[in-house]
Amino acid sequence: MRAVLPVASDVLLHGTIWAAFLGASFATRGRRHLAIDALSRLLPDRGRRLVVGVSATMGAFVAFALAYGVYGNLQEASHQVIRTLEENRRNGVSSPIDRSFEFQYVIPAGFLFIGLRLALHGFHEFVAGLANYKAPVKSTPASATRSPPPTRASGPSRSCPRRSTAPTPPRSASRSPPSRT
Repeated sequence: MRAVLPVASDVLLHGTIWAAFLGASFATRGRRHLAIDALSRLLPDRGRRLVVGVSATMGAFVAFALAYGVYGNLQEASHQVIRTLEENRRNGVSSPIDRSFEFQYVIPAGFLFIGLRLALHGFHEFVAGLANYKAPVKSTPASATRSPPPTRASGPSRSCPRRSTAPTPPRSASRSPPSRT
């Protein structure tokens, strides 16, 4: 029974880490991650998209750097365990080695997923910001002019249903059930 408790604490600790990084990755995918957008709210749509693209790209670089750093530390811990095992074999010592750090490989994987999703988000915002660019108008004959392509409305890039702004009828004060006759 006592051997189960240390394993349970490891499973709880690493399960929490896994859940946190998976949740952060899903939040990044849905663009529900933490973001400071005070500046972008003051800009027009094209400027906002370009600022969001730059910040998402910078966030992707930070996430990739963190993934690389954590992965390097985990690799060093793995090499240290191998060196310790070889030294123990040479000395004839058979002691258990803690290899619970292997469960922490989800940390660089989580940072990679977050970085990838931020990079894709940044790319999307750059393309959307540059797509609104209007080239200088050249003088053309009236018969050669075409109607401009439809533009997208400003706001979030994904559509979401809006609630009706019609007022709701007032509720009656009594909550009694309807009478039966």
